[in-house]
Amino acid sequence: MITLNRKRFPKIINTNVPRTARDIPELIEAVLIQATKLHFAGAIPSSHFNAQLKRLLSEELLPRGFSMEIETTPSGRSRIILKEKEGGTICRAYES
Repeated sequence: MITLNRKRFPKIINTNVPRTARDIPELIEAVLIQATKLHFAGAIPSSHFNAQLKRLLSEELLPRGFSMEIETTPSGRSRIILKEKEGGTICRAYES
């Protein structure tokens, strides 16, 4: 079972688009947070993490009109950004 622990990791850093934020189910957020947490703790290999993200993108995000970007911040942290495919508006960003 996946648990959502926002107190510890990761933090949601941008939720300023109400319509699109409502369109992202909590399960997608929980899977993203848990997979990122396990990956950066070394509990799952990069290949498994990337496969999870690809599956989440193809099965859940793209059909709902979202895209996903993963970037590394100057401080070395990772950031996952969910955007609307049309217009590129940032809907959610998660930072580890």
